[in-house]
Amino acid sequence: MNVLVAVTQLVPDEALDTDDSPEIAGSHIVEVRDGSSDPTEEALDTFHKTIGIACLDDCSISASTIDPAAIPADATWI
Repeated sequence: MNVLVAVTQLVPDEALDTDDSPEIAGSHIVEVRDGSSDPTEEALDTFHKTIGIACLDDCSISASTIDPAAIPADATWI
């Protein structure tokens, strides 16, 4: 199952923590196992383990299941 994690940067690049990358904003696809009781929660856990964000308040992060045909062409796979 594919989950879309959408990240919007809420602060200017210069306000980000020095460990954060401005490229974090965008669409990220996380594959989770079929039968997961909460695929969006599992995807967010995987996302945060893979990509660190020093201050979560600097970004808006959402997750939703997505049909494979609707995956954005510029999405990053995690």
